[in-house]
Amino acid sequence: MSWTTLRRSLSAYRSPTRSSTSTGSEYNESDYNDEKIRELAITYEEIQKKTFTKWINSQLKDEEDQIVSIDLDLRDGKLLLKLLETLSKQTLPKPEKLSMRIHSMSNVTKALQFLEQNIGESLKNIGSEDIVDGNTKLTLGLVWLLILKFQIQQVDREELIHSLEMNFEEPPGHNESLKNKGGSLSLPATLSKKSSWSDLVSKKDIKGSLLLWVQNQLALYGEMAPVVKDFHRSWKSGAAFSALINRHDPRLIAHPEVVQTRVDRGKEEWRNILNDAFLVANEAMGIPFLLDAEDIMNVDLPDEKSIMTYVSEYYKVMSKRQKDEEYCQTIEAVRKELDLERHRKKLEEQA
Repeated sequence: MSWTTLRRSLSAYRSPTRSSTSTGSEYNESDYNDEKIRELAITYEEIQKKTFTKWINSQLKDEEDQIVSIDLDLRDGKLLLKLLETLSKQTLPKPEKLSMRIHSMSNVTKALQFLEQNIGESLKNIGSEDIVDGNTKLTLGLVWLLILKFQIQQVDREELIHSLEMNFEEPPGHNESLKNKGGSLSLPATLSKKSSWSDLVSKKDIKGSLLLWVQNQLALYGEMAPVVKDFHRSWKSGAAFSALINRHDPRLIAHPEVVQTRVDRGKEEWRNILNDAFLVANEAMGIPFLLDAEDIMNVDLPDEKSIMTYVSEYYKVMSKRQKDEEYCQTIEAVRKELDLERHRKKLEEQA
């Protein structure tokens, strides 16, 4: 990301003031001069290299396919073709066996052509020579496109709208403390207007869809839910990661109300909360270690793309389980209905 692009992005977070009791999600334009923005762009590039490298390795599970340098190990196009096959579950052309530049160009061209066909538009800003030459920014841009296309974009928009419009029911294993003071489950302010849900999701706003999914998951905690309104500062304390894990299985990690007492101790405790969440997510949910606590703690405005990539891993795991549970509930309901129907027929025959 260039520093000029970053400046335009930062303008979206502008706020007149920053409250002393704020969670740090507000952006004050005076905090970011050109030099600060250049420094952020460099930091983001390094964080993305780490995160995207780990993400690729989590997709290419064979040890011989693991990469070390994202801007060097994709240059010959062989692993890029294998990555696309893994993500798309389709068969791609075989890569050239030799490793001269002309063969690398051929491999990368095959990969880019396949990707263009899948997304339905030309990759105007990324050429085969950019990847073969090890252009870091454009290689990161290509990997981000893969993450958007094959992972984050998988957020089921129709299902999301449906679930937002449904009455929220208390999930198994969650107690009365999830409810607000009035005794009912409350939604965060960002979800209070149903008319905006379908509008936002139908615009194919990928980031908005993922954000709505997070807010939907945490809405069950009512007033005790961590406030999540972005993919940068809202995640710095680790409370939002912990809440998603608790939402998935309350036995894995403390309730948000308990985690908040740790958050209130200060930023030094945030590092522990983040590390705890990352460890539990990996061991209990199979979510790869894509982020380090330092990637979030050491940056005033954490990298949005890296956090979105990591959060989308929670979506993969949690949505699958929730769909499986809904399927089992449907099967059970059908079975009971069939049993009732057989019982009625038996009574009719006896009569």
